[in-house]
Amino acid sequence: TRKLLQHWAAKPPEREEPAFYCQREAAETAIYLAEAAGRHGNPDFRGRIDPENDIHNIGLPRVALKMATGTGKTVVMGMLIAWQTINKVVNPSDARFAKRFLIVTPGITIRDRLRVLEPADEHNYYRERDLVPPDLWDALLQAQIIITNYHTFLLRDAKEIQGVAVNTRKILTAGKVVDPFKETNEQMVARVLRDLVGRGGRSGKTKAGEIVVINDEAHHCYQDRPLEDPSEFDSEDKKEAEQRNTDARVWFKGLQAIRKKVGIKAIYDLSATPYYLRGSGYNEGYIFPWTVSDFSLMDAIEAGIVKVPRLPTLDDSIQGDLPKFRNVYEEIKKAGGQQLPRKGRGKQAASAMDPQNLPPLLQYLDTHDGLLVINFDESDPGVSAGGVNESALVGGYTPSACTSCVSVGAGGRTGALLLGTGLAAGTTDTTGYDHYSLLRTIEDSFGISNYLGLAALAKPMTAAFSS
Repeated sequence: TRKLLQHWAAKPPEREEPAFYCQREAAETAIYLAEAAGRHGNPDFRGRIDPENDIHNIGLPRVALKMATGTGKTVVMGMLIAWQTINKVVNPSDARFAKRFLIVTPGITIRDRLRVLEPADEHNYYRERDLVPPDLWDALLQAQIIITNYHTFLLRDAKEIQGVAVNTRKILTAGKVVDPFKETNEQMVARVLRDLVGRGGRSGKTKAGEIVVINDEAHHCYQDRPLEDPSEFDSEDKKEAEQRNTDARVWFKGLQAIRKKVGIKAIYDLSATPYYLRGSGYNEGYIFPWTVSDFSLMDAIEAGIVKVPRLPTLDDSIQGDLPKFRNVYEEIKKAGGQQLPRKGRGKQAASAMDPQNLPPLLQYLDTHDGLLVINFDESDPGVSAGGVNESALVGGYTPSACTSCVSVGAGGRTGALLLGTGLAAGTTDTTGYDHYSLLRTIEDSFGISNYLGLAALAKPMTAAFSS
């Protein structure tokens, strides 16, 4: 541990740059609690965490590390894996450490991005971020890591029942307390951890030793409680809260099942917002009481680690106290008394865009030679925004097949909508663009030739423009 701490803090010429102090702070806090708290005269802060875990997590050994987006949570995960693994390999009998890890994410895209935590990966962070000294690398290679999304905790149907009609299934399961055609918790755990199971103990044994769990975006994993006043939610908000709670229960109960069957050494929660969500039964924004390290967005901005948020302040767009762009959707909602349509209300959306009653934002674009680009976050690799497999689309687009894209590791294809003057109305462009293409287009429109980052190599989105 000492060697790792010294390596992370080393300066040139030992290493190019030390790890960010916020990353070291998070890792060092976890290390302190595991190795120093309650020992050698140090205060035992675990006595404050354990009771909170008993109340909120039914005893799951959770420790939350709060780090603002962009400050390197993935690097901290790599630090924790290296620290645990190398200590376990050097001291196999030390019960404080483990070399088996389960990394749980909220979605497939994040799961795929975390492959850099596998030591065998070509672009692994242990080498690219210089997290492990050369003489400890062989020990790190003994780490056993599974990266999954929480949906794998859902109990699956047996092969025998798949494709059977619903009514037939009801007849077969009538009078049975337990569905014999559904996985048990033990079977689910064996499936999720099958790559770890085969490496420990004798064949057929599922208990291969305690594991360390790392939850990414851990604010999605919690145990909810009944709402004190359900009347404060309208039907749509209540439905969304129920869905969030259902997803959180799947994640939480999955970890409970793993702890019961295999054993969990520690759970490290990483999130920029480790708070209870609205509708969880707790006050919205109530920070997880097992949080032990906090590097907030304000800290990150002041340290220059993340960019300073900026708001557009066009003087000629101000018709009141604030620019219209400050609250774009509120301005659209004000148009003709119309409200933004909620999900599934397509008819209302159509009536809200009456060409004879354009929202003020679109009127502004028309009178100021403006352009509005409505863009979307990337979807899962290989899947379009509509959920259609990309191989079924014309051209069989995949991120690697996007010859005009310059970014690496992009997700699947999504759409973009351009509104404004100077466009060739009705144009559809099937060229593959990425976010650098949009940046290049914006810079070109302002005559900026000193391009930022990869925008210099990106293809501008010119096909949609009439001039």
